[in-house]
Amino acid sequence: MKKAARRNRVVELRECIDAVLEQYRLSEGVLLIRIRDELPHIVGESISHHLEPVALKDRRLTLKVDSSEWRQVIHDSYLAQIREKLNDFAPGKVNVIYLC
Repeated sequence: MKKAARRNRVVELRECIDAVLEQYRLSEGVLLIRIRDELPHIVGESISHHLEPVALKDRRLTLKVDSSEWRQVIHDSYLAQIREKLNDFAPGKVNVIYLC
């Protein structure tokens, strides 16, 4: 009876991949790569030229900023917007953003 129940359960490929990534603790690394690739679409072309996602650990994203002036501008004017757009891109996966 157990075998029949297992065969009848439909599992989406995404669920399987997510489970494997979680099991081997690779999900944050994969998400970091996705954020790097999609950064211009997430934050906009002009801002993305000044940012580089460098780390994602325990839902904390570290963004390297190319100058102290841009770091201040991003912190003062864009950080809340970046956080919101990242949450739209990957809901619940990034809780804190550090600028360095």
